[in-house]
Amino acid sequence: MHMNTSLGIVFISAYGTLFVPFVTHDLRLGLKTYASCEALRKPPMLIMAYRTLQILQLKTTLVIGRLLIPTQTIALKLAVFSTFMIVKNGHRMRGTTVAMMIGWVVASVLIWSLVLLMGGYLHEYGIRGLKSWKYHQWESREERQVMSKFRKSCTPITLNFGKTYVIRRLTVFKFIRQITRGVFRTLMAMH
Repeated sequence: MHMNTSLGIVFISAYGTLFVPFVTHDLRLGLKTYASCEALRKPPMLIMAYRTLQILQLKTTLVIGRLLIPTQTIALKLAVFSTFMIVKNGHRMRGTTVAMMIGWVVASVLIWSLVLLMGGYLHEYGIRGLKSWKYHQWESREERQVMSKFRKSCTPITLNFGKTYVIRRLTVFKFIRQITRGVFRTLMAMH
């Protein structure tokens, strides 16, 4: 269990520190500084880089996308159950059990909220990156026409499960709202 959790955390960290900043910052035009070379933001390289990232993200979401909804459900149920048990029966449990349940609540909510924040950031700034191409002053009329057609053919790179579940900017707030609602409803039903 610890190895699987560690692998997940390593993947999330690598994705959040390498892939997301590259998509949201280095492919956005009109900024002052970039981590990558300037040639990347010329039309031929930009087109190839964006399509490559779209394919990479598609392959990633074929595997990871299927885990988004079950993982969110598990994190939600774990947080609600543990919080309920601590509030309702905490006085009857041993201190180590209460500490373990508090750890479950904090870990599940924090880790999943970070994933949702990362997905929301990717979605929001991915759209802004595509919009920046529209208003960029290209060097020639040909470049402007090519990039206009290419931009219209692009969809923002997102963390999703098909069109069923797309992580957007407000998804993390909805997750926190579900947790608080779940805890209060459970406490009211069991009172």
